[in-house]
Amino acid sequence: MHGHRHHPSDSRTRIRLPRVLVVDDEPNILDALTCALSDEFLVEGTTDPHEALHVLLSGRTYDVVLCDVVMAHLDGLDLRDRLHALAPEVAARLVFMTGGVPDERARARLDRIPNPCLAKPMSMAELRAFLRAFVGVEAPATTDARGRRHA
Repeated sequence: MHGHRHHPSDSRTRIRLPRVLVVDDEPNILDALTCALSDEFLVEGTTDPHEALHVLLSGRTYDVVLCDVVMAHLDGLDLRDRLHALAPEVAARLVFMTGGVPDERARARLDRIPNPCLAKPMSMAELRAFLRAFVGVEAPATTDARGRRHA
């Protein structure tokens, strides 16, 4: 597993950041997502869906698993099916992302399951907003040039 971790700089305000696992077999996309999300989330990522399955079944918990649909060896739908059979509560936290579904059979499977599916490419602002809503957290406050905090 690799990923970027964000730790709040002010140790007096320990905020529990939502944990996100990103599963995408394209290293450039994985790196871009983990980097872009690491300012608001504790992010880990893997290009290997088999490794993701092992980690998710080992007891390590994530608030959301952001998973590509089309991957070699084990696609996102099969990963979800395996998780659902062994740990349905983990499968429920899976959010798909795809640049397109390769065939009608896969589209029909995706349409039958309750997990959300996001279209790639997507803006990072939209992705962050979706993930915040999915895990039930508010946008982090920012400070402007005058030191005023904004939500």
